[in-house]
Amino acid sequence: MNPYQILGISPHASLAQIKSAYRQAAAINHPDRGGTHAAMVAINDAYDRLTHHLAPNNPHFNQSAPPPTSLSDWFVVYQGLLSIVERRGYKHGWITYRLIELQPPLEIWELHGQVMGYRAGFARYHWEKQ
Repeated sequence: MNPYQILGISPHASLAQIKSAYRQAAAINHPDRGGTHAAMVAINDAYDRLTHHLAPNNPHFNQSAPPPTSLSDWFVVYQGLLSIVERRGYKHGWITYRLIELQPPLEIWELHGQVMGYRAGFARYHWEKQ
């Protein structure tokens, strides 16, 4: 479904209008308020799709942000991606696409392969493609 339709806004909506529509939709459809988990996943996904390129301080989505410089910083980024998947109900393949965009070191690809239970060649294959 179209993210604009999910949030009930115009394709020309400003960031403030997108945020306002998201908050209203989330307040109505949150499972704690009688909504469903599926509705919240759709609302969160719509919001992410409409705002990911507008988030200048979000290193998980902003490709122009400088990449982490240390391995420990990469682990923090990876933990953040795992947290997003768990919180938003995304499929784990979403992390793979984000890692392709971020181009992490081999150690992060290996960690991702272990966490997801992928075959042994997965990490080296993706790392070499960068």
